Amino acid sequence: IEDFAKAGIKQVVLVNVIADGDAEGEMKDGVMAKLSAMCEKLDEKGFSTSVSLRWGKPAEELSEAAAVENVDFMVVFSKGRQYLKRTFVGSTSIQLVEKAHCPVLIEKCQLVPSHDEQSVHFRKVLVPTDFSLASLEALAVIKAMRQYIGEVVFVNVVEDKKFDEKELEHINYNLDELVEEMSGFGIKASYFIEYGTASKEIIELSKAKDISMVILPKIGGSVVKNILLG
Repeated sequence: IEDFAKAGIKQVVLVNVIADGDAEGEMKDGVMAKLSAMCEKLDEKGFSTSVSLRWGKPAEELSEAAAVENVDFMVVFSKGRQYLKRTFVGSTSIQLVEKAHCPVLIEKCQLVPSHDEQSVHFRKVLVPTDFSLASLEALAVIKAMRQYIGEVVFVNVVEDKKFDEKELEHINYNLDELVEEMSGFGIKASYFIEYGTASKEIIELSKAKDISMVILPKIGGSVVKNILLG
């Protein structure tokens, strides 16, 4: 969150959800003490902070809190559980992406602090796209944050084995258009065309190009369908 101060974020709401059935007494006091301490640190960084303490299921309560507070986006941390456990038990992050009505930033690892003016998160942004309206919604985020973004990398993953040169020309044309649009906003941009399974290729490209954040939309479907098919 402190890193986002460099991107103009000023107001922060800290939310903690206590599971149903847990006693309020000492647990509530302990949670509030921790939230207050976090608020003090953020206040020192120039943020305007508030806290929200809730009881219930994390994904549902966080989604509702986001709606009540009318936030622009949420930040949650991924604990990196194993795939099978995540599939059959479910994770707060996955459920939250399904339920939330605003963008959700899933923080995967400890980023190295930056000492320059640029936000670490927006240093090099990867935008996977299939040129659908949904996938291009990421452009709205980029345009709004353009003065803080260092570089944008677009990627289109070709999964169809029956692929011809005419389709490749069309993909190159669309990607050239996106790069040109970024140039118009003063943002350095490039693109790649990969072949294979989309998720695998996106992850590999993220590692190879030292990407700091991936922006992509969630497209419909239930939680189970998203996990098993998407």
